[in-house]
Amino acid sequence: MVSSVLNLIKNLPEIASDNNNPATDINYIRKSTNLVNDALSKGSDIMQLANGDILITEIKTVTYKYAWNKEQNKFERVTSGSKVRRRKKLKEAND
Repeated sequence: MVSSVLNLIKNLPEIASDNNNPATDINYIRKSTNLVNDALSKGSDIMQLANGDILITEIKTVTYKYAWNKEQNKFERVTSGSKVRRRKKLKEAND
């Protein structure tokens, strides 16, 4: 059994010991740690690939509020977001 394990180990592909492996680069480790911790604190999903690439998936929740307009018999979106404020400023500037 020990010989079969040794044969298995001998047949495994060798890991490159050159500087292309980001896991051995201290700067990569420091910066990736900060990046991963920041993403985790936001609730993001993280995947770190073997080549050192990091994939971060964020999901943004958007809430819309609608109010009933009796005069027009329809719902109107009521928001206080930055886009709405910018539109109002542009509209006021054009008037």
